[in-house]
Amino acid sequence: TLLALLWPESPEDRARHALSQWLFLIRRDLGADDLITGSKTLRLNTDRMTADVVEFDTAIAAKEWLLAATLYRGPLLEGLLLSNAREFQQWLDRARTQRHAQARRAIEEVARGYESTDPTQAIAWWQRLSAVDPLSGPTAAKVIRLLAASGDSIAALAFARRHVETLRNELDMSPSPDVATLMDALRTELRTRAAVTTFGDRSTPDDPYLQFIRERLASRFVVDRLLTRTSLTTSFSARVTADLTPVTLKVFVPDLLARTDRPRLLQLLNVAAQLQHESIESPDEVAIVEGLMYLVVREAHSKTLRERLGDRPVLPVGEALALSSQLAAGLSHAHANGVIHGNLTPRRIALRDTVAMLTEVGVLPALSATLARLPHDSGFPTGTPSYMSPEQLLGAGATESPSDVYSLGCVLYELLTGQPPHVRSTPRATLAARLSEPADALPQQECQWPAGLDALVAAMLSRVPSARPSAAAVYHGLTNLRQSAPP
Repeated sequence: TLLALLWPESPEDRARHALSQWLFLIRRDLGADDLITGSKTLRLNTDRMTADVVEFDTAIAAKEWLLAATLYRGPLLEGLLLSNAREFQQWLDRARTQRHAQARRAIEEVARGYESTDPTQAIAWWQRLSAVDPLSGPTAAKVIRLLAASGDSIAALAFARRHVETLRNELDMSPSPDVATLMDALRTELRTRAAVTTFGDRSTPDDPYLQFIRERLASRFVVDRLLTRTSLTTSFSARVTADLTPVTLKVFVPDLLARTDRPRLLQLLNVAAQLQHESIESPDEVAIVEGLMYLVVREAHSKTLRERLGDRPVLPVGEALALSSQLAAGLSHAHANGVIHGNLTPRRIALRDTVAMLTEVGVLPALSATLARLPHDSGFPTGTPSYMSPEQLLGAGATESPSDVYSLGCVLYELLTGQPPHVRSTPRATLAARLSEPADALPQQECQWPAGLDALVAAMLSRVPSARPSAAAVYHGLTNLRQSAPP
């Protein structure tokens, strides 16, 4: 409003008159003559107008934890993004991080204060802290313990499962050992009490979906147990009915399949299935039977890279480069044959002996290309945010090879440092950083990286797709670096 009133092309007398009218109207409408003070120099009267940020800072300084915790409503200026204003964005990121940490302390102080006087309020505040910091394992474990101690083991296990799902969707990570142990104990307790039959156990014979798949595919497979669920497929351990050969069966989510052009989807998946490379897990069969589409992998269920990182989050440099070069070779082969992975994460990398293999190559792009979207449809999964390229987050470039190179860069960065690039205090802050800032540089350490590694990772994580090297160039670069890397 003021820009319009004081536009430079306006004559001075007209601009002053318009400003006077605006001041008169706002004072009249708000019923506050002293809200704006001054005549030639205008200021907001801070005695009459305040902001929650100022109140929050004041409460933190006075250690009024309850007031500060109540005032905090999320990241400072959430959603604000100014292009070509890097210094401002850096300041805003620092300000967000500082106040987020202060809010966490305030909420934790309040929660601890209630533990001895009001357990119900304590649980509510610990849950509030988990909502502010949903990826924190210690906070999740605290909530789980308090819920279980209150006698509500079902709610404790439900909370734990939501935490695990958030970790999987946002960072493609497994829960901390503490949370995993608590979940196992809760499942055991609930089974013993016979409170539920299949809560949190996806491999019991009573699972309705497992029974459904068994009945539909009985002519071809003996389906033994359910292995994993993702947003695209459900994996089962099975045996071929004819000769009992063990296989991994990946069945597409029925809701997605119902909205796709199935003949076209089958064609695209068969193209991807023709890829033959030691670092690509190609399905032996792609078929539609009884209305179900599935992939068959004639290998036992392999340990994933995510499971490997659960044992040791940071790999030795030599091992990280070896695995990444294998993956780059697989991607290069796929790209040369016109196939994009589209959803490269540690959970979609299988480890067999010393070989890293890409799994579900081309599945997400094939589904995306054949899905009949409904009006206002926003439910189709487009990837895992912590491994998606900036253009993929913006809804473009997901089916182009530079996006795969970016995702591989995220994986390599995690192998070397223990977490993907751009990780911030909240998932939304992480996404905002990825869209507005260059990737974090590899941290300096006593044992320096091989010369050129930081430059290669930075190039793979460039925000400009055309500036990223090809998968083939990444493979050659990593191969050369391995010669100078420690084992």
